Amino acid sequence: PGSERQGEWQVLIDNPHLPQQVVCYPGLEFLDAAYMYAYFQKELKPNEILRLQKITHLLVTSGSKEASLLPDV
Repeated sequence: PGSERQGEWQVLIDNPHLPQQVVCYPGLEFLDAAYMYAYFQKELKPNEILRLQKITHLLVTSGSKEASLLPDV
């Protein structure tokens, strides 16, 4: 329903039988995510999984260039 389309969506592509990373397109509006889902659906290879997901809970952290893994001397 249209009332459930608000919010953040993401599209994921995975092939659990191959040692490769999952492809994720996060932070999409519903229409953009639906378009990408339809686009990738036509080109799916054997064993690939395509997901269209609505994000309901989200934690975001970003690193800082100022942060260092080395101890202060």
